[in-house]
Amino acid sequence: MDPGNPAIADLRRPMQQVPTLSLPFHCVLARNGIAARHLLGKEHDQLKSPKRTGKLHQFITETFQSGLLDQSQLAAIQDRFNLIFLQVSRLPLQLTIDQQMVKLGLAPAGGNDHELYANLLERNEIEQRFCKRQFRHPGSVQHQHKSLPAEERNILKDGAKVTLHNGTLENPNQIGKAPRHSVKFLSIQTSFFLCLASTFPNPPPVMAKPKNAITPTRSENFPEWYQQVVRAADLAENSETRGCMVIKPWGFAIWEAIQRDLDGRFKATGHENAYFPLLIPLSYLEKEAEHAEGFATECAVVTHHRLEAEKDPETGKTRMVPTGKLTEPYVIRPTSETIIGAAFSRWTNSYRDLPLLINQWANVMRWEMRPRLFLRTAEFLWQEGHTAHETREEALVETHMIHQLYADAIRDLLAIPVIMGEKTEAERFPGAESTLTVEAMVQDKKAIQAGTSHYLGQNFAKAQNITFVDRDNKEQHVHTTSWGVSTRLVGTLIMAHSDDDGLVLPPRVAPQQIVIVPVTPKEDSRDAIIDACEALAVRLREQSYGSEKVRVHVDKRDLGGGVKKWEWVKKGVPLRVEIGPRDLEERKVCLQRRDQAANQKTFMEKEEFLRDVVEIIDDIHQSLLERARGFRDENITECTDLTSFEKHWDDSNENPGWLITPWAGSREEEEEISKRLKITVRCLPNDKQDEPEAPCVLTGRPTTSRAIWGRSY
Repeated sequence: MDPGNPAIADLRRPMQQVPTLSLPFHCVLARNGIAARHLLGKEHDQLKSPKRTGKLHQFITETFQSGLLDQSQLAAIQDRFNLIFLQVSRLPLQLTIDQQMVKLGLAPAGGNDHELYANLLERNEIEQRFCKRQFRHPGSVQHQHKSLPAEERNILKDGAKVTLHNGTLENPNQIGKAPRHSVKFLSIQTSFFLCLASTFPNPPPVMAKPKNAITPTRSENFPEWYQQVVRAADLAENSETRGCMVIKPWGFAIWEAIQRDLDGRFKATGHENAYFPLLIPLSYLEKEAEHAEGFATECAVVTHHRLEAEKDPETGKTRMVPTGKLTEPYVIRPTSETIIGAAFSRWTNSYRDLPLLINQWANVMRWEMRPRLFLRTAEFLWQEGHTAHETREEALVETHMIHQLYADAIRDLLAIPVIMGEKTEAERFPGAESTLTVEAMVQDKKAIQAGTSHYLGQNFAKAQNITFVDRDNKEQHVHTTSWGVSTRLVGTLIMAHSDDDGLVLPPRVAPQQIVIVPVTPKEDSRDAIIDACEALAVRLREQSYGSEKVRVHVDKRDLGGGVKKWEWVKKGVPLRVEIGPRDLEERKVCLQRRDQAANQKTFMEKEEFLRDVVEIIDDIHQSLLERARGFRDENITECTDLTSFEKHWDDSNENPGWLITPWAGSREEEEEISKRLKITVRCLPNDKQDEPEAPCVLTGRPTTSRAIWGRSY
């Protein structure tokens, strides 16, 4: 292997002839200081091992497949790797270090070990301190495969990076054959990787991708991230019935917390719960034409009332065949205005029977073409309120009162700030005279209609003949309202707060607000630690947050601490508490808040924690609320001209946030621009309807009204 050999000359090919890599090549060469030992092996003859070389080939290939290298760069790396490895692997074991260096063309003949290293360092333009020998403890040889201190870790030659390791030798005058071979192998490793690294210049360092519990992340694929959070938190799953979901205990407990709070608010304002049929006669829907037309494409229809067994003559299998056709089909309720209106017509005779303030907790069905757990499923859970009033003014007061109730509940329960406003004519509930909405922004900057309250006027009353005798002894039609929120709120809170480690739950709806995890590394302290955790839980449960006792769970399962931690992280528990042997001894607890980084810990005296725990829980809620409010406000932009308006919704900017604009367009004009740009008017905000006069963004007509536009779920 003469230094003039073309193969060796090729090793010295100028760097600029090699395609520039799109990632630092040193990640192949020395990962945490183990590349030399584990890629090549501890013995010299393993330099020829296909298993060792295969690992490096595999890494290079996977890097190419990930899209970080193109084909020409991959070929250049593989060619140079094969060439350098070939030269190193052919060196006989008995060669001394200087002979090896000479054979490789890395040093002139006749140099001693120190001179050879100095030459190697000079060749790579690095200071000698990065690769030094230390002579210690006679009679032993140690190889230290450790990364150097940070300030000495990166060795630069035209951007190339290498991590070197120290070799520690005994008295140099008593080096035996075996130690000599070990030192020789370390030299080969060092020279091999320095050669390989110097072949390829690197771009600026690329920061390592942070490790997260959820893949993909929000920034990589928000819709898929959402599905993975639902799965990781064990909230729900798709069922065998297309478009329908199974809500699992952790997910249903969140809905129960929402239901419990709202039910208390409804009853505090005079409403009562009732229940109405799941099946609605088709003729009832036909009575209110606009209403029926609005839900027509989403209705599931029942047409038969029994099944008959029928054997297939070819397969012999029994099939169940619908038979007994109904005289009138039934619709599975998409909403219950018509069936409840029929009941109201029987219950109302005089003004003394009014108001009727009724709420129903139920399931409904709207046939969804593209279902998504919690956000859009064919069957979902909700509450629907229905009221009847003597006058228009009373009905409007009810509509606005519920509108405010929803905004308060979503803020207080879910830590989500909403914008209150009225829907445009194009976006109103079918058959309503006015629809009020609360709109929430989630982390991909899309909008979610979190709840609606409708003033129905007398439309449904006339269709269902809901009349009463007024104070002047005249027959009148009542004025009705309807309003509702659904399990969509669970999807809203997931998208509003959760992160790349999983679900983040506001404390008031968390099934468990505090989880205590005993840390028991030794069996002799296990019982004492668990007893301390149970005693702490008892004292915590004596305290109240909001109107309920603090919910606490002690996780005593026989699982590793890391497994438990990440399960509760992914489930979004607001506060995790750990107690280990040292904590027990020092009467302390270790706290981890879900609104902070997963590995961030706080240590507190146990009595201090018990004193401040309610304040800590509330601070988590406020932190989530302020974070969501800040994000929303940063992503609402005022816009006054059509060019900027249309540019904002360019297809290359899929989720650009909301725009607020002057608006005086007609229903037809709104529908045309909405369809063209794939957007909707989310609402006419309550606090933006008496602004300084400005030209409408679309028509130029002067207006004091403002509209918020966005893309939505």
